[in-house]
Amino acid sequence: MPPPVTTPGADLVGRADERSALRALLDRVALGLGGSAALVGEPGVGKSTLLEWFADEARAQGATVLRAAGSEAESDLPWAGLSAICLDRSDLFDRLPGPQGRALRAALAIGEDHEGIDRLAVSLGALGLLSAAAREAPLVVVVDDLQWLDPESRRALAFIGRRLVDDPVVLVTASRPGPGPAEADAMVLGELDDAAMDELLLGRGVRARPARQLITELARGGPLLAVRLAATLRPDERSGARAVPESLRVPADVSDLYRHQLVDLGDDERQALAVVAADAVHDTRVVLAALGQLGLGVEHLEPAEDRGLVVVDGSQVRFTHPLARAAVYQAVPGPVRRRAHRALAEAEGPDQPRGVLHRAAAAVGPDPAIADGLDRLAVDAQHRGAALLAARRLAEAAALTVDAGDQAGRLVRAAQAASLGGELRWAADLLDAARRASPERTERLDARRVDLRLAVAAGDVEGARAQAEAADVAFSAVDPVGVAELLGEVARSLIGAAPFSAAPLTERIWQLVAGTGGPAERYGEVLYGCGRFIQGDAEGAARHTEAWRWLLREEGPVAAGAFLAETVVLYQAYSNQVAAALRLLDEVEDGVRRHCATGALVSILSARSVINYQLDLRECVSAGREALHLSTETGQPGLTPAALSTVLLAAASVGDEPLTLEVSARLLDGDLQQVAAARAGLARWHLGQGRPASAAEQFALLREQMGPQNLTFTQFEADEAEALVRTGHPEGARALLTDLEGYAATGPWAVGQLERIRGLLVDDIDEANAHFEAARAALACTENRIAQGVVELLWGERLRRAKRRAEARRQLERAVDLFTRAGAVALRRRAEEELVAAGGVGDRSRPTNELLGPMELQVARLAVGGATNRDIANQLFVSPRTVENHLTAVYRKLGVSGRPALLNRAGTDEALQPVARRGPGGA
Repeated sequence: MPPPVTTPGADLVGRADERSALRALLDRVALGLGGSAALVGEPGVGKSTLLEWFADEARAQGATVLRAAGSEAESDLPWAGLSAICLDRSDLFDRLPGPQGRALRAALAIGEDHEGIDRLAVSLGALGLLSAAAREAPLVVVVDDLQWLDPESRRALAFIGRRLVDDPVVLVTASRPGPGPAEADAMVLGELDDAAMDELLLGRGVRARPARQLITELARGGPLLAVRLAATLRPDERSGARAVPESLRVPADVSDLYRHQLVDLGDDERQALAVVAADAVHDTRVVLAALGQLGLGVEHLEPAEDRGLVVVDGSQVRFTHPLARAAVYQAVPGPVRRRAHRALAEAEGPDQPRGVLHRAAAAVGPDPAIADGLDRLAVDAQHRGAALLAARRLAEAAALTVDAGDQAGRLVRAAQAASLGGELRWAADLLDAARRASPERTERLDARRVDLRLAVAAGDVEGARAQAEAADVAFSAVDPVGVAELLGEVARSLIGAAPFSAAPLTERIWQLVAGTGGPAERYGEVLYGCGRFIQGDAEGAARHTEAWRWLLREEGPVAAGAFLAETVVLYQAYSNQVAAALRLLDEVEDGVRRHCATGALVSILSARSVINYQLDLRECVSAGREALHLSTETGQPGLTPAALSTVLLAAASVGDEPLTLEVSARLLDGDLQQVAAARAGLARWHLGQGRPASAAEQFALLREQMGPQNLTFTQFEADEAEALVRTGHPEGARALLTDLEGYAATGPWAVGQLERIRGLLVDDIDEANAHFEAARAALACTENRIAQGVVELLWGERLRRAKRRAEARRQLERAVDLFTRAGAVALRRRAEEELVAAGGVGDRSRPTNELLGPMELQVARLAVGGATNRDIANQLFVSPRTVENHLTAVYRKLGVSGRPALLNRAGTDEALQPVARRGPGGA
């Protein structure tokens, strides 16, 4: 059949808006800037054609184009997608910082294997590689069929795409609808209208209107199907000299059309096509070797090549479209597919990674040798930081394993890997499968550890505790250290969420590990010290928690950092050692960032967020936002519910509406404890915006769900009472005094909340003054500027309404100062409005921590501390050029001329103090 006549650019009809947006990206590259775009659409809608056009346009403008395409066959090869992009510029690996270069080499299997490769380090290495390549010429990266890339590569590309701003690098991806990087901002390619389809078919040489109308009707707006249907027409059918055959009506979609073209192929030709469909690398050498194993040759592919199904092009044999490959692979019978895989296994080498995969695809029953090969691939995947792929390999190995106990063991290991990769539901399914295979095997400690981690991740801390205690009974005599580690995981979760439940566990841990020596004893001693603090033994807490120094020195910040952040740092903060807590965080964070250890960094940022809630809400929000983004981008476990609640309250007080809504939405999907935190945070947002009725509505919704008794750990009653008073329902607020009086026994913060509400409820202004004075005195014992500022604000409001304007101004001025130093923008604005209403002058000068954005403030502080631009880039996971741009913005906003002037300003500006020297007074 002769090829159809085409007009250049004919397949791009109806895509003017998308082409304009993509040209805008090339304009940015020409200016030395970068960006990213995602094309999303159903199969056959024209994504690949648009990518081809974009790549050609980029080359015409002098850009270097790097390409990758997802393949179903390679979707479970760790880092395969990133390899296709980065290996072309492996000459630049030596320019990367040490941890990033080592991680990228190990992930791409071109360097030493490293246990526990960090996905963040790999992503940073890839970003640095592209940035280095772009110094030679503008760089365009084009990725087709993103949905079929391996999970690790997809996450890395998402990470990279969000950071392409200040380097001349553009990333454009195409994928089918579904979860994927940047899909919220994607260009969605819909169906073409009839006029565009008519233009498309004219460009393909279909001049007969009846033929165009029929194809338009059948294709239903899909350009690929229209083009493939047009390709089946004879020249006289395209011209109208001959009627279009009825057989054109048979195919319902593109895949059916491709399958229809196999009907009259011979057995040998279909077997040859099956080999190409089963191949993952499009390597002509491998394909020809596999064909030779079957007594076939390249000539058996010629009929498929004539039909436009495959292209035999030098070093590659590939299908013309991924849908063609999928259609052929699914259409050929099972025995034909298995023969293809066996031939490819011999061509690749039976013991080579791809050879093992082909042998597994050809297996028809249990095979211990293949199962062992898949197990080895799983170990390799884990070494390369690909936990989900390791889980898949182990699950495949289990399916080919004969012995039930061994099968269950592999499924338990698969569940462990899946939980590490963030796929908790899959991990639970794998563990259930292990129990069905061998209930006895899943009673062992490693299986129970997976169960416990799943319970913790689901927020079922009490269930996790019950599991840990059951493991204690069963295994403490034979493996006391293993049991202690299990109990420790639960205790760490409880310390921040339900501390009084954690104390008994910490005592038991210490009984199990005391005197054993080594790290296990030190970890247990720190936990025991935290438990002593919870039980009121300050001296015992101080003595035992000192073991953290040994852990940091011997284990290092990467291994011990997350543990210290979740235990010692919180203990120090709660025991009024905030400066010490911040110093410890600074020390471990520096080491963790240098080694790109994302898991530990998320825990550290969570702790930093919690501590800074009392001191500087902008710091709290900044750390919380970075932790959220890092956990999402790298597939790591995210912030604990307690940390999320803190970030939510901070975001609400600062006035960050997008973050407030994002975090509250996450918490509203959780248990009652998390729902309470979400409603309390949304109510705080409304109170800060001067909308008490909306705040009261949030509390009403919460009470409707939880009932009159608050059984959660969130003490929201003070804000609820304030909302009720301000909406004219003081009787409802008085009903909450009993709860507030009960909380008052727990410490000065709770006393301050009680007295604050009493000051709102009493009628006599002098009596109100006494209550507010008591609230101020109680909160002076804490470092919680937000709570202090709210008392001054409400006190000033009462005085102003009592016509005592001069007194009101003093309280309101204090409120403005406290909110300014804490970075509580929304509350500060409300206090200023009250101050002006009381006859005062609002402080409209904006402090440094409001003039600068969170990232600009971080860059400025690091610069003041003496870090070079490259040092700053490595610590903040951006490019040096981005750092330069941030510093330029800092200089402009602060009115300074460069680093020397910035250092001079830092001498009198507390907000610019370097991170390592900042204590509890930092603003």
